[in-house]
Amino acid sequence: MKEKFVFHELCVLFPMCSDDELEALRLDVEQNGLQSPITLYEGKILDGRNRAVVCTMLNIKPDYETYLGDDPLGFVLSRNLHRRHLNESQRATIAAKLSTMQDKNYTQEQAAEVMNVSKRIVSDATKLQREADTGTLEAIERGEKTVHAAVKEMKQSELNADEPPPITDEEEQLLFLTKSVSRSAKRLRADLDALFERTGWSPSYKEIHAKVRSIVFDE
Repeated sequence: MKEKFVFHELCVLFPMCSDDELEALRLDVEQNGLQSPITLYEGKILDGRNRAVVCTMLNIKPDYETYLGDDPLGFVLSRNLHRRHLNESQRATIAAKLSTMQDKNYTQEQAAEVMNVSKRIVSDATKLQREADTGTLEAIERGEKTVHAAVKEMKQSELNADEPPPITDEEEQLLFLTKSVSRSAKRLRADLDALFERTGWSPSYKEIHAKVRSIVFDE
């Protein structure tokens, strides 16, 4: 029976390895065994998520150790920052998550400094965490898309949403006919007014004029 793992919130700050990296790790563990035990904290995996997944793939029961220190976040950052090859957008995403953890008290500026990125990209990454779709966020975490590109796509999508939908041929034809009828009606109304103007607007002609406009223009 395969073991079920529960990951600590600090553990999932960092993205999973890529498929190629995970396969390389699987081959290494298969050939040499698990060299480093998985670290637990509060009964959950604090460090070793990729190793846990590989052990599941190989149906191996991993070795565990318990973190006994008082800085689990510092431990996770130390373990992962120096052994993972993360690009700027991946680090910015981690900083964004870090700055929104209520009990960690990290500002965006502090999180940016820890992850060695600019505050601006952390701000953009935080906006994406709130508003971007899951597919976009996962692509950034996998290193397949940059924060800059995702923000640009989101802004373009917002602009497109403000634009009216394209007019179909039928709608364009109806719009053209409506405008033509409106122009013709204005000309006819002007011609009628000019005609009755020449009559001097006697009471009898005013009555006829009102009836004609009522019939023709539904006034």
